[in-house]
Amino acid sequence: MTERIRPLGRPTGPAIHPAPGGHDPGPSAGSEPIGTRRLAAVAGLSALCTALLWLRTDHLTPASPYFGLPWDHHMYIFMATHGPLSFHVAPFNWRILGPLAAWVLPGGVEGGFQALTVASVALTGVAVWALCWRLGFGAALATTGMLLYFSLGYATKWTLFDFWLSDPLAFLLVVTAVLLALSGRDLAFAACLVAGVLAKESAVFAAPLFYTLRARRPWDPALAARTVAVSLPAVAALVAVHLGIPAMNSDPAYVASLPRPIRLNTIHHYTYGAVLHDTVIRRLHHWPRTVIGSLSAFGVLVPVLAVVGLRRPAARSFALRGLPFLVLVYVQLLFAFNTERLLVLGFVVLVPLAVWGVAELMEVRGSGPAAFVALAGVFFAAQLVGVHEWEPNPLIQLALIGAFVPLVGPWNPWRRPDSGAAVPQH
Repeated sequence: MTERIRPLGRPTGPAIHPAPGGHDPGPSAGSEPIGTRRLAAVAGLSALCTALLWLRTDHLTPASPYFGLPWDHHMYIFMATHGPLSFHVAPFNWRILGPLAAWVLPGGVEGGFQALTVASVALTGVAVWALCWRLGFGAALATTGMLLYFSLGYATKWTLFDFWLSDPLAFLLVVTAVLLALSGRDLAFAACLVAGVLAKESAVFAAPLFYTLRARRPWDPALAARTVAVSLPAVAALVAVHLGIPAMNSDPAYVASLPRPIRLNTIHHYTYGAVLHDTVIRRLHHWPRTVIGSLSAFGVLVPVLAVVGLRRPAARSFALRGLPFLVLVYVQLLFAFNTERLLVLGFVVLVPLAVWGVAELMEVRGSGPAAFVALAGVFFAAQLVGVHEWEPNPLIQLALIGAFVPLVGPWNPWRRPDSGAAVPQH
């Protein structure tokens, strides 16, 4: 590393310390409580975005022509109908939290899954806003971050389409775990991580962030021990569900007793070695699909802004700290084939980096955040155009960026070179 690791989070005090001459996103951000009125406004905006997406998205109900396809939703429906502990097709049988919640919620199994997904998407929007605030960004930039989250179709719109999935609840719990790690709430982090792995095992990827986001030097034995301590309950939960709900994928009699869509989607020899081998072979045979999916998982705007954000020391420090998480997210590609759905979990790191990119452009231009909030809002609005489209055409996304370049680009043709306007605090 060419740059000393900078402290990014602490229980009290500002979360981000800008480099000399850099932009301070606001002395109140991060250290000041969000406040009830502001939180209510954020929750209202998040609920509105979720409602608009829900109304402009097709849904995988029994009336949908796609419902009969042998997709994952049949697994979760069976679990919620017959009891999460009685299903034995791996890896779905270990994701018990979502089906259990859908079974408990009123409105039947379908209504329960819909309510759980809608609530998870909306609350994740609030959690993303709070994460940006905790990292030191002001209200306007945090709102930009939340709108960027809603512009990620595979994180929001796809999950509202296939509302039976465990992904939206896992997203919510991972973002919440990151917030708890930054706030130094060890027990709450441990509990959140346990809930996360019971929703989907990939939530355990947040465990290293407890160390990396809080470390003030490369090796901190005391913090490492605390990280192990807060992660052990989640690991124990994973072991418990694996042992308590054994996989019976290779039992022909059991698999034959299941509905046909589940039988067609069952990996008959489910071991991590076998899944690794089969997935790698499939990806080698269809490598263009993997490349395209890897590039389209986050759309165009968020990666572009994230790259710009890496110009800032605090953003580079955050990226370095988030690297173990991102590596684990990408390792998923070796064990499953749903590329975009797997990778979009990385928005937990990429969205804050994109907000740093906005802060960088604001400083270079000497402007306020209004145009950047509008840009993120337009990209969100683009998600409302097609009910069957999870990411707008990349050419359309590039055209939208091009249209905003005069307003948000790293130059301002209407500003005199000697004006030297400082970036306002928001």
